[in-house]
Amino acid sequence: KQLFGQLTKAFGSDWKQKILKFDENPLAAASIGQVHRAKLFNGSEVAMKIQYPGVANSIESDLDNLERIVTMTSLLPPGLFIEELVEVAREELKLECNYKLEAENQKKFQELVLMNEELIGCVSVPNVFDDLTTEQVLTSQMVEGVHLDKVAEMDQTTRNHVARLLLKVTVLELFEWKFMQTDPNWGNFLFDSSKQVLHLIDFGACRPYKKSF
Repeated sequence: KQLFGQLTKAFGSDWKQKILKFDENPLAAASIGQVHRAKLFNGSEVAMKIQYPGVANSIESDLDNLERIVTMTSLLPPGLFIEELVEVAREELKLECNYKLEAENQKKFQELVLMNEELIGCVSVPNVFDDLTTEQVLTSQMVEGVHLDKVAEMDQTTRNHVARLLLKVTVLELFEWKFMQTDPNWGNFLFDSSKQVLHLIDFGACRPYKKSF
């Protein structure tokens, strides 16, 4: 009920008219939502990341409670101020709860990847479906693959290939693009061994910065 409630809130009571097939069983769980496989009427296979209801309000409440507890118990050493830490966390998590912002980050990363000839064909960023994306729902092109922890079980040549791609992307983010995915955990990448392609799939935490940084 909560799942369908989120879809109704995002796209109206006739949301099923926009989606040919929708798998109610989650394909994966994200930190503040879960991902469902769907198929559109034009034949496109998509992944719909749907935010858990009330997440943003829960985060605010949890941060307020954390601030009170730390202040009352003096857990932090001298020189560290909980108010500043909580304010930074509040701002970062507020951005991560906005899937429209994540969609813009995703499109920017896709543009940057496509501008680099060395990455074309071996690194991919899924397309965003803007008409099925809101602040609480992000719809992207479905891509296949395994998370990077599974790559450790593959042959040495494949492991070397993936490691080089990761290093290449990281160096580009740091020194050329000056736009970085700041949450590089294994779940934010998929490797398709059949195509030897590394998919970048999560852009909730991204940060641009100036050369002076």
